[in-house]
Amino acid sequence: MDMEKIGQFNYQIATNMLLYDNAGHLGYSSERFKAFEKVLHEKNGIISIEDALKLLIEQTVPGEEQWSSVYDLTDKTMTVKFYGDYENTYTYKLY
Repeated sequence: MDMEKIGQFNYQIATNMLLYDNAGHLGYSSERFKAFEKVLHEKNGIISIEDALKLLIEQTVPGEEQWSSVYDLTDKTMTVKFYGDYENTYTYKLY
């Protein structure tokens, strides 16, 4: 996605990927990023926290699981699901 298009959307995506010796940003995180971007673009950047967490869990890389989190910048909250405890959701108020 080019920089001119980034400002047209009201969401941000952050995923971790190896940058060292990876000029094309190739690897599983780039595929995860593309999956997130596709869904958010289709939904005009508006999905529920529950749907966002579901999408994150669907894109989990086996063997690399730790947690998935969604930040709500309007309500200033972070909602998290931890690996091995996906049935529970934890929401933290950010100040």
